[in-house]
Amino acid sequence: MGWIAFGALAVLNLLVVIVWKPFLHSYATEKGKQLATKEDIDNVLSQVRAVTKETESIRADIQGAVWERQTAWAQKRDIYAALLKTVMELQSSFVKVYSASRPLNAYAAADLDQIFSECGQQSTQLRQHYALGLIFLSREACEAVNAYIEDSGSGATQPHERAANSIEKLEDLRNNLVRVARKDLGLDAAV
Repeated sequence: MGWIAFGALAVLNLLVVIVWKPFLHSYATEKGKQLATKEDIDNVLSQVRAVTKETESIRADIQGAVWERQTAWAQKRDIYAALLKTVMELQSSFVKVYSASRPLNAYAAADLDQIFSECGQQSTQLRQHYALGLIFLSREACEAVNAYIEDSGSGATQPHERAANSIEKLEDLRNNLVRVARKDLGLDAAV
């Protein structure tokens, strides 16, 4: 009976394998596909995370560079505006000197002293703006302001003549600054 039971068990085992083999094979195949898909998805997700991280890093670098350019542009604009304002105020003061220093004028000597004091303060402001401009402005702008500063004390000795020369030099400086500022700030194309 041992051999009969063993034979029956072998036949039964063979029937189970024959019946279940297709099901087991398809089950194992499907499980393998799912495992491979999961691994593929994990790999793709890992790559997407790496690309996202790199993209964020590049975006931060670009935003930082844009912020620096915008800040530098704003500084340039502010310095050009301050220089032009000071040039115009200084020119206006020299027009007063020119008028006050003419013979038979109604201005008293005290008024002329006050106007010269204003000119001195405005010249100091111009030098302060120029010093800051050395950091941010173009070489051409700095050279124009420096040429005026170096030349502002030379020339005529009479207040009337000195004022007339200064008015002309300040007009040239203003025109140069406007031209250079438009180019330096990228505003030439805007008009």
